Amino acid sequence: MNLHCQLLLLLIIANFGIPIHADEPDQAYIEQAAQQARVFDQACQKYISYKANSADDAIAVIDEFTKITVPGHDLTKPHAIEIRQKYREAIIQRWQVENYLIQEAFRFPIPDELRLKYAKRAVSNFSYLQSWELSSFDKVRNATRGYYAPQETLYKQLSSDPVTEISILGKTNWIKLRLTIAHLLSPSEQLQTKSDFSQFILSTPPSDESYTLFRTVLFIGLNSEQPAEYAELLKPLATWMKTSQDEAVLRDLSKFDALLQLLELTGQEMTIEGPTLDGKIVNLKQFHGKVVVVDFWATWCGHCVAEFPNLKLLYDTYKPHGFEIIGISVDGPREKLQNYVNAKQIPWITIHEKDDPENERVAIKDPNAIRYGLDQMGVPAVFLIGRDGNVISICARGQRLNNFLAKEFPDVTPPKPVIEKGEH
Repeated sequence: MNLHCQLLLLLIIANFGIPIHADEPDQAYIEQAAQQARVFDQACQKYISYKANSADDAIAVIDEFTKITVPGHDLTKPHAIEIRQKYREAIIQRWQVENYLIQEAFRFPIPDELRLKYAKRAVSNFSYLQSWELSSFDKVRNATRGYYAPQETLYKQLSSDPVTEISILGKTNWIKLRLTIAHLLSPSEQLQTKSDFSQFILSTPPSDESYTLFRTVLFIGLNSEQPAEYAELLKPLATWMKTSQDEAVLRDLSKFDALLQLLELTGQEMTIEGPTLDGKIVNLKQFHGKVVVVDFWATWCGHCVAEFPNLKLLYDTYKPHGFEIIGISVDGPREKLQNYVNAKQIPWITIHEKDDPENERVAIKDPNAIRYGLDQMGVPAVFLIGRDGNVISICARGQRLNNFLAKEFPDVTPPKPVIEKGEH
């Protein structure tokens, strides 16, 4: 779950729904929560097919809808799955309905200031929706073009808005979306999107908007199947961005040099070395001749630990045939890490540079992580190393890793995929 969603949940818990209780909820509590979910669903149904008759009508309905209370429950307790699922559905439904009503409002001429407010809210809602509905790496990769169609429609509409700020909002999000779903586009669409991105960056002096877009596309490239193509795209633009007069932009751009180099790491060697939890020094070179996963992770990273069931399955399947995993924890407190590794029975090597009890999750300080820019990108970051010691993939997560290993070990029967629960 990203930071925006976490903050939203905290606000909802603090302001809406059923208060938090110290004890486990009784049946009356569960029934009350279920009733709240039903009432909210009925309220949403009133608006989901609403057709506005005028701008004033559309604005009034949006204001009315945003006052409806979202049903909540105590997220700190292991409640019944159906209640948790109902809550999750209600949150998703709210964003969907609000965006539908905003699209209705956009059919009419409304004041520029209000149109900008609605545009920003719709973009934010789509971000939340994608984070909740596509809650894992594989779900993002498996989403269809149809799933993204409402976003494409909105961003294309905003791109042609006469208000410059709205137009830039539309164009930047249009480009980000198209590059995110590049694997779903035709070759000509991919080429056009990259051209649009370059033109947008080069058409104006470097700014906060172009920097934010550059940063986003860099991260898209780091998660793509063709990172070298993004290196070719981004390096000339990075040179242009460094002509900025904004000291903050220049300072942040300098931090991305390692990430730009990371885009070109495929086919090269990685340098990995450090102490394990029991004090032994491990060097990646000692595993030459084996296929190795290098997994940067942390106990506090939900997406990191969500990979573990699949990693354990792959480890058990392929280790007898020359496969190894090196986990590099960026946690601070060693005791907490050791307890987690013991409790979860993680069987592979875990590197941890130094005990830092005060650094719970403040900063990534591991030198291996810093070397490859992960202090800027964050975790998870999963690399696959071939038998020759060269990098096969800089983003070997989820089913993509399974596919790579099936190719590396053609004589081994691949394990069945782990079924995701997909719950926040």
